[in-house]
Amino acid sequence: MTAATTQGRQSDWVRSNALFFVVLLLGLGIFLAGRLAMLHSYGEPGVVSKYTDYLLNDLVYGSRLDLKILAIAIAPAYLLFLVIAMTAKSWLNTFYRLLRPVGFVLLMICALFAAINYHYYAIFGNHIDVFIFDFFEWENTREVLKTIWIDFSIPVLLLQIVLTGLLLWYALKMLPPWIAGKYPFHITRTHQVVVAVICSVLIAASARGAITARPLSVTRASLSPDVFFNKLVPNGMVAFYDASKRNKKKMKLKAVSEEELQQAFARYYPDKATPPVIGPDDLLTRTTLQEQPPLPDVVFSLMESFGARLLTFHAGNNNVYGALEPHASEDFFFTRFTSASTNTARSLEKVMLGHAFSSSVSSSSFRNVDFLASPARLFAARGYRTIFITSGRKTWANIDSFMKHQGFQDVYDEYAVLSEVEGSTGGRTWGVYDEYSYAFIRQLLEQPHDKPLFIVLLTITNHSPFEPPDDYEGYPVNIDAVMPHTALTDRDKMHSIVRTYQYANDSLGKFISSIKDKPELAGSTVIAASGDHELRYIFNTRNSETAWKYRVPFYLYLPPAYRVDTVNDHDRFGSHRDIFPTIYNRIFADMAYYDLGVDLLAADFNHERAFSMNDRFAMSSDGGIYDEDGTRILYHWKDDRYDLLKTTESPSAGLQRLASLENAYTSLIRAFTRMQIDAREAQN
Repeated sequence: MTAATTQGRQSDWVRSNALFFVVLLLGLGIFLAGRLAMLHSYGEPGVVSKYTDYLLNDLVYGSRLDLKILAIAIAPAYLLFLVIAMTAKSWLNTFYRLLRPVGFVLLMICALFAAINYHYYAIFGNHIDVFIFDFFEWENTREVLKTIWIDFSIPVLLLQIVLTGLLLWYALKMLPPWIAGKYPFHITRTHQVVVAVICSVLIAASARGAITARPLSVTRASLSPDVFFNKLVPNGMVAFYDASKRNKKKMKLKAVSEEELQQAFARYYPDKATPPVIGPDDLLTRTTLQEQPPLPDVVFSLMESFGARLLTFHAGNNNVYGALEPHASEDFFFTRFTSASTNTARSLEKVMLGHAFSSSVSSSSFRNVDFLASPARLFAARGYRTIFITSGRKTWANIDSFMKHQGFQDVYDEYAVLSEVEGSTGGRTWGVYDEYSYAFIRQLLEQPHDKPLFIVLLTITNHSPFEPPDDYEGYPVNIDAVMPHTALTDRDKMHSIVRTYQYANDSLGKFISSIKDKPELAGSTVIAASGDHELRYIFNTRNSETAWKYRVPFYLYLPPAYRVDTVNDHDRFGSHRDIFPTIYNRIFADMAYYDLGVDLLAADFNHERAFSMNDRFAMSSDGGIYDEDGTRILYHWKDDRYDLLKTTESPSAGLQRLASLENAYTSLIRAFTRMQIDAREAQN
């Protein structure tokens, strides 16, 4: 073997080692850049300066996770390199040439996940989580792609991808030879063995995340009292991997022991005797209404992205209520109220069924379970015709079949609205415009019917890409007051979001007016409305504003005949689980229903159980609790306006009671969900 050949193989050996080092370095840089971009766009300067030490800890922990995932990715290739270096040195040059495009693909994947994670937080206020898997449902995927096409500049995205690829390819092409050129080529076999052992140990330790401690895990990445900082810890790949594991487990319920269930029952129902064995019937209570009034028609609208925070920016020159404004003042309107979940399908299911799953049941193996707590089943038993309407397609989330299993006799979608409502049109992306869905409901109410109607509507217009009808004139919009609270820099986009929100509220308000303007309908129609989740995209939510990520309004119109023993206290705290108990107690006399919520209008209001409950967040007049994926942060309110929070490590007695109540409710709803599934399986 000539000296030139030996030197060339030594050069290939050094270049290959250098290539692995460069891939690791660039990968770490990509993920760090993603975190810094999120910090710049979504971070709160005051909190950054206050918790600098925590931020640095989160960044270090995150970088260790980056190193772990990169080490796992390159470990097989490095082992193959060692085998070739020891047994087939003549292949080293070929291996190096093949390794470079493999490293390029890995880095492009890292960049892609970093970009997705960045934009995902802007929309959902979280790093990549299990919700991302809902996009893989075919009906969702098509609509999401349409949204991306409209919301993002595709040429700009493609240009960013091309520039990123060119930069990474140039770095992989130039840096390893440059590093190799800095070393003399008199490396012996002993040197190679020593380097191989050291690198193997380092890669193995990096892949484990630690040498002597427990393996590094994203589940232990709750290092800061600031929720946002903790969201920075997982990079996009780690977050996606963790979400995929949770996605496989999301339809599993943590078992509730009989002892835990009895403790929860005693805590949640202090006025009831705790039975030795708790079954579904033990969760029943009866409405307080003594005399049965004529059964009214009942309409409940679950509105897309009807978050509460934008309402606080309502002004004469920035009208976000539209035609809903007078009704919000005249009727019952709660804003210290939360959605059941942060996802449309889950909120829809939980407001109707109250299940404990962390994902949508309608797309799971439990989609054919007839849940006992379904309001549609209860209304049907009282002689109602039960109708579910979606402004989109009823193929979405198996909604047609699922809702029929829950007691809805008829399920309509955008095609029914378009065929029945004269002049109706659909949006470019998601479904028929809200005003036409309400017109369809109004037609149903005006038609002669021998049975009272129970109608649930899922609206859809107030969804990205935020496009009200072209002919919608609306009310004045001025976004100057909103802009300081958003990471968006596109004023036109912001203007479109606020106008679409206004349009959705305006459509509801006009529908309510059309009912009130007809005496025969005004005296016999109950109308309720709430939001499925916050208004995404728009607000860069600070840690002190955590509650606003989960707050949605609850509106209720009751004809005068149905306001017996009713108190209008809009300062009460509540959530989706309270909507139907409130309605039941207004229209049904001495009727049994499953008692997991409260009557928000009751004269003898149960303040002990008055709290708002979301999958991730609970709040009451005593403070708030953020609880997700092992992260638990306690808050007190900054003042009696109940708008802003401050973290605390010394919870008040009231906040401790809230934590106890939240735990009791969580145990009860898990057990109740399991009871319903077991009852169905026993029937089969």
